[in-house]
Amino acid sequence: MEITAIYEAKPWQKIESWSQGLPPNGVYQAKLTTDDFVRMGDLQSVAKDWAGTYTLTFKDGKFLNVWKGEQGQTGHCQANYEVVGDIVRFSFYTDANDCPNEVDDIQWRLDDDGLHFHLVAIQNSQFTENKAMYEAKPWQKIANP
Repeated sequence: MEITAIYEAKPWQKIESWSQGLPPNGVYQAKLTTDDFVRMGDLQSVAKDWAGTYTLTFKDGKFLNVWKGEQGQTGHCQANYEVVGDIVRFSFYTDANDCPNEVDDIQWRLDDDGLHFHLVAIQNSQFTENKAMYEAKPWQKIANP
């Protein structure tokens, strides 16, 4: 009787398992709306500035994030990435002021619906906004690098 209560008391949740190693090479894209950012915890006033189309390119330890905002803004960030323990660390460098000295630690997995990310930690940038950017939607592969 008690064991039945354990199994039936609450719905079971799927535990996501994250992949090992580097994310697969490719060009991935997500169109993120203001509502996507608000749903992930951002303020409406901030979310409208982050909404847009993000294109991520992974190629053998080199990363490029190109962003086109809904209000005509643009940006790009470049990073080297490597496996550090059970995360992938992005160490950003750029000539622009888009992501100076930013360091992102992520986990990733590739599912049938696309490439998923989990932002574990970040240095020198906004956690909430970047978490929403990485995690709001699965990323769709649009090309090989």
